[in-house]
Amino acid sequence: MNIEENRLQTFTDWPANAAVDAARIAKAGFYYSGYGLEVQCFLCGVKISDWNYGDQAIVRHRLAEPNCSFVQNPSSTCNIPLIPINNNELASSSTEISQNNIIEYQSINSCQYKESRKKYRIMSHRLQSFTNWPLSSIVLPENLAKAGFYYLQHDDEVQCIYCGGILKKWELGDDPNKKHRKYFPNCNFYVYQDKDDNLYLSNVKLISGTTSNLSDLGIQTHTTPKKQDCATYEGRLHTFNGWPKNIKQTPEILASAGFYYDGYSDHVRCFHCDGGLRNWETTDDVWIEHAKWFPKCEFVNLVRGQEFIKQCINNRPPLDQSIFEDVTKDQNIDKIEMSCTSSSSLEITETTLKKLLESPLVTVMYYIFCI
Repeated sequence: MNIEENRLQTFTDWPANAAVDAARIAKAGFYYSGYGLEVQCFLCGVKISDWNYGDQAIVRHRLAEPNCSFVQNPSSTCNIPLIPINNNELASSSTEISQNNIIEYQSINSCQYKESRKKYRIMSHRLQSFTNWPLSSIVLPENLAKAGFYYLQHDDEVQCIYCGGILKKWELGDDPNKKHRKYFPNCNFYVYQDKDDNLYLSNVKLISGTTSNLSDLGIQTHTTPKKQDCATYEGRLHTFNGWPKNIKQTPEILASAGFYYDGYSDHVRCFHCDGGLRNWETTDDVWIEHAKWFPKCEFVNLVRGQEFIKQCINNRPPLDQSIFEDVTKDQNIDKIEMSCTSSSSLEITETTLKKLLESPLVTVMYYIFCI
């Protein structure tokens, strides 16, 4: 199973609705055991049987068995990839060939891509790029733009504005959204939507007298990320220059959970909710900590779901109320409102806030008051 093509062939019965694409898993060194979602590394033998949307296969591999030679340096092992790659290609660019499409990744660091990303962030702007689109009778420009693509003005090549993925060789019946999900399953397009693509509360009028909120009605609302330049996994990963090497939580693991590096000590923030965490311990799970302290984060909700968030909240330790005993009664002192739980809030002074952050009980760094 050291040949990637052979590993990929074991995924014939891989569930079609699986959260992670089989090609990604095979590229990360795994072959399918044939049971549920269980896969096994051909080299170290480690098994993984649970996959979630947003998972990076190579990151999960490294987390499960950090000493595996494959995750440390694939090119130094007996692995034979589908297409020869260099050491940095997993994080920058790659090419895969399927029956109908040639799929490419363009480095998100290229100046051309950065300029296009700014220009085509809005769906209507992406649609305008399809002026000379040659295949309107096969794939509608509207559907391509809605799926996050803009036209590269060459043949029938389109590129995703979020992950940099390129698709071409379109055929009649192709669904841009399905193709996008199939070949670029880790793209943050499904988390980060344009303003003119979404239904906003300002455009919604509830019937007078109703007491139901939108969540009670089954309507899920979304806001744009606080830090849009870190909306992609690669964008967040690039912020971790200088990350302390002695911390178990690696840049890959943190970036996959939505965090980017603040540049100081072990401080990280979520690109979407702007929630900050620090003082990492070896037993901390980044997703659990994210959901535990920032349960209203839409990125966590979309990737992991409400059940996961509820479980994390139930296991969250209670705050020590003695921390708040020095809250001043002076109405002239500026106060900061900080959310302590999902359903209550306390008004505290900056002095008390500092005391709270220094408490050994709380390892979370609350930026909630900045939201």
